[in-house]
Amino acid sequence: MQDRSNEIKGVISLFMAEHCLPFSLGPELLKLSQRLSEDTTALNSTTLSRQSATYITSHGVGKTIRDELGSKLQNCFFSLNIDEATNNAGNKFLNVIVQRQSKSDCSSDRKGRILNALFDNEERTLVIANLYRGITQKYLHFMKSIRQTSPRCMICIDHSDLFTLVKEAYAGFLIPEKIPACSATKLVCVEFKREHQFKDRELEVGKFCRPILSKCLKDKKRNGWWTCQFFKALREGHVLMGEYLKKLPLTNKTIAELSYLSPALQRNKDTTSALISLAERLPNVIDPLSIGELDAELRAYCVDQALAEMEIDEESSHFRLDKEWWKIVFQRKHDSHSKYPFLSKLVKAALSIFCGPLVESSFNIMDDILEDDRNRLTTFNFESLALIKSHLSAQKQTSCSWIVSDTMKVDISRSYATYLQFMQKES
Repeated sequence: MQDRSNEIKGVISLFMAEHCLPFSLGPELLKLSQRLSEDTTALNSTTLSRQSATYITSHGVGKTIRDELGSKLQNCFFSLNIDEATNNAGNKFLNVIVQRQSKSDCSSDRKGRILNALFDNEERTLVIANLYRGITQKYLHFMKSIRQTSPRCMICIDHSDLFTLVKEAYAGFLIPEKIPACSATKLVCVEFKREHQFKDRELEVGKFCRPILSKCLKDKKRNGWWTCQFFKALREGHVLMGEYLKKLPLTNKTIAELSYLSPALQRNKDTTSALISLAERLPNVIDPLSIGELDAELRAYCVDQALAEMEIDEESSHFRLDKEWWKIVFQRKHDSHSKYPFLSKLVKAALSIFCGPLVESSFNIMDDILEDDRNRLTTFNFESLALIKSHLSAQKQTSCSWIVSDTMKVDISRSYATYLQFMQKES
C-alpha cells in the first residue's frame, strides 16, 4: 500500500511541476483525484478534449452563471467597474466587473454618473481603441518574425528589417528630411526636436483611427477638451517609442554581418567582405592563416549558380535556415571533397548563436514558476521544478503518462528524511 500511495504522490508532484502549479495546490489536487475516483466507472469512460473543455466552460457552466446573474440584475441596483488589461501575448481586453448592491446602498445619482462617464466619452474611447488597433497592425509583420518558432539563428531579425522598422517608426512623427536614409549610425543619433516634428493633426494615428478622429475634430465645442490632451499624449508616445527603438542593435557589426547568412544575400556584393569580417572576429573558428582560403570559397559561393536557382521561401513560418539552405551548401562537392570546408566551419559556428523564442522559452520556465503568489520559492525548489519540467518536455511526456519507477518510489518514501538532512545542512 505504501508503494501505491507513493506513486500517487509522485504523479501529483510531476503534474504540478509540469504545469507550473504552486505547491499549495497539492492537497487540492489530491482532493480532486479522490472526488473523481468516487465513480471509477464513469471516470474511466469519460473523455475531455481541449475543445470540449472550452465549450463546456463557456457554454455550460459559464452560461448557467451568466443567466443567473442577468436575472438578478433585473431586480436590484448594480454598479460597473471598467478596466483595460493586456495578456502575455499583447492582446488588450476591456474588463467589465458588475457589483450588485441593495436598493438602500445605491442612489440613482451615483448610477447616473456611471452611465454618463460611459456614454459621454464614447467617441474618445473609439479613437483610442482604433489608435491601438492601427499601430499594432503596422508592426505585426515584424513581431511575427521575432516570434518565429523555427530556429533561424540571429538571422530571424534581419539587420535591414531593424533599420526599416526604426525609419518607419520615426516617420510617424518626424518630417522625412530629418530621417537619415541609409546610415544606421546617424539614425540612432537623431534628435527629436519639436521643430523637426509634424503638427498635431499630421501625426500618425493609424488607418483605423484617422476617419473617427477627423469627425471628432470638426466638433471643437464638444471634443476640443480631450483632443488637445489626446495629441499631447500621442506626441509623447511617438517620442518615447523613438527613444526606445534607438536601443536596438542597429550599429552592431556582428548582427549586420550575420544577416549575410540569408539565402537572399548570396549574390550580394558585400557578402564576401561581411563574412570575412565575421571570421576575423572568430579566430578560434577560422585560423587567421586560413582567411585567404575562406575568401576564395566565399567568392565561389556568391556565384554558385546551382544555389542561386534554388527556390527558398524565407517568409514561411516553417523555414529553417540550417536545414533548408546551409545543409545543402555543406553538401556541395568538388572532386568528391567538400566544396566549402572553411565556410562550413564559419556558418556552423554562427548558427550556434541563437536568440528569439528558442532561448526565450527556456528562460520563460522561470517566469512560469516564479509568480506573485509563489515569490518565496527557494532556489533549490525552483531548480527542482525547472528540472522536472524541462525533463518532461525533453522526453515528450506528461505527468499523467509518466511511469513512476521503483527508484522514484523509494526516493519519494525517503524524501522527508532527505529534506530534514538538507535543512540541517542549510542551517
